[in-house]
Amino acid sequence: MTEYVLGIDAGGTHTDAVLCGPEGLVAAAKTVTCHDDLPSSVAEVLRRLREQPAVRDGMFERIRRVTLGATLAVNAIVQDKADRVGLALSAGPGLAPERFALGGHVCVAPGGLDHRGTEVTPLATEALASACARWKAEGVRAVACVGKFSPRNPAHENAMRDVAARACGLPVTCGHALSGQLNFPRRIATAYYNAAVARLHAAFLDAVEGELARAGISAPVRLLKADGAAVPAALSRREPVQSILSGPAASVMGVMALAPVEEDECSLLMDMGGTTTDLAVFVDGSPVVDRDGMLLGGRRTLVRALA
Repeated sequence: MTEYVLGIDAGGTHTDAVLCGPEGLVAAAKTVTCHDDLPSSVAEVLRRLREQPAVRDGMFERIRRVTLGATLAVNAIVQDKADRVGLALSAGPGLAPERFALGGHVCVAPGGLDHRGTEVTPLATEALASACARWKAEGVRAVACVGKFSPRNPAHENAMRDVAARACGLPVTCGHALSGQLNFPRRIATAYYNAAVARLHAAFLDAVEGELARAGISAPVRLLKADGAAVPAALSRREPVQSILSGPAASVMGVMALAPVEEDECSLLMDMGGTTTDLAVFVDGSPVVDRDGMLLGGRRTLVRALA
């Protein structure tokens, strides 16, 4: 029995869907993205795809894999439409953590650990509890908690998380849950952007999975990461920051499949979309990985990404 693969790309302007089989592309469809009603966009593009002349009865039931790409999150960041984030920091001795902060809602909780994870100063959370209540009133939708040495000992981050959850009831991202590296500024940026796009990311996956089920498609769903790999939707829900640049990564992977670069060539790929224009570089036929981590809003993160 012939099996098929479904690809869906949700962009800031259009949502596209393609159905591929052993012979290559079977059919494609496009619709305008409705940001206020993502399920309707997914439902409409699936309806249009099913109505293509090459799509016959039973093909949707034989889809064995669904792969997603999306520029919704990166567009929200570029257009300053991502969720407001309250940033809770704990650093201890050294440079003032405020110099690495992001956003307009920041609270530094006194206390800290040393580089081995041993507590140097007990954590004081009274100011954080008050800040969390104030943040919620000011429209903050999520909280990110980051301690300087939390990968060695997450106790202070977990304590800040518990205080924030009790004080405002908002979703909380902890830095140590996203990376085990010790780069404090980059873990701040990683946790901040994870919190900023989590709600939009979950809404997109909810819309896709709901409409796939209604269309009779039961295949596993995978979402591209910034480095071009694809991970199960359940994992992507836990770490949405990994897929903020899934749209640009999809362009790179598409070029590799449709117009392979020669092994001895260096090339540039330009992807001009409705919201952003992205450039990717190929060296000796392969896309270059940004070893310094994904760059968002001028800040480096700890997310592996294509350059």
